[in-house]
Amino acid sequence: MRPLNRIARCPARRAGALLLVACAVALALVSCGRKPGADAGGAAGNWESTDSGNTGVGNNIDLVAGGAATYTISAMAQGRYRVAGDTIIVTVGDSASGGPVIRATPFRLAGDTLTMVSPAGTQEQKLSRFGEGSGLAGAWGYRHPAGATAYEIYADDGIFRFRMPMRTLTGTWAVERDTLQLALEGEKPQRTAFRRDGPALVMVDANGREARYLPVDPALPVQTRRAPERPAPTAPPPAAPAPAPEAP
Repeated sequence: MRPLNRIARCPARRAGALLLVACAVALALVSCGRKPGADAGGAAGNWESTDSGNTGVGNNIDLVAGGAATYTISAMAQGRYRVAGDTIIVTVGDSASGGPVIRATPFRLAGDTLTMVSPAGTQEQKLSRFGEGSGLAGAWGYRHPAGATAYEIYADDGIFRFRMPMRTLTGTWAVERDTLQLALEGEKPQRTAFRRDGPALVMVDANGREARYLPVDPALPVQTRRAPERPAPTAPPPAAPAPAPEAP
């Protein structure tokens, strides 16, 4: 059973396509600066995109004072939830069809383990708590069929979030007048205009399209907005020496 089958819409066969779309978004934002972290201009902070579009892909940008930058591509969804007896009812907007997506899932809660049960009761998915929380409130992680660790976050105020970090890039950042410059590993340097609009950070591409970012909720565990580091490849064991030839 997939706890977020209808909302995430990220089965394994689509994970590669989503990543390509997300990387294209990343390329529109990256650049290199001569003075990393200089003249922040209100850009410093940990930001999360507010619109994941029809693909369900968004991103998190962490611009640390001093010049370090982290950019994470994630599958994202947000809505509201309520509990009715032993069932969690989650409602999120579906930008593809214009109508809400509603999921009603029976559940069991035992300490730091949340068990989602299929409506027929034939399948179960166990989620483990990440970070702080009590009862249902908090962040719960599980292995998604796409191959990444996904998180369902239930806030005390009824807000529901889904996050599945897929790829994280690190680098440096700087601001020059109204231009945000990012230099991220393995990406071609580019730049984007930006401005502050109240609490939001607004990025504007060369065609005038805007992307809005809001500060990340500090209550969210860091795991929900960072793809896990890939372990270093293990060197193969040395080959056994060939046997010495026998004497004639």
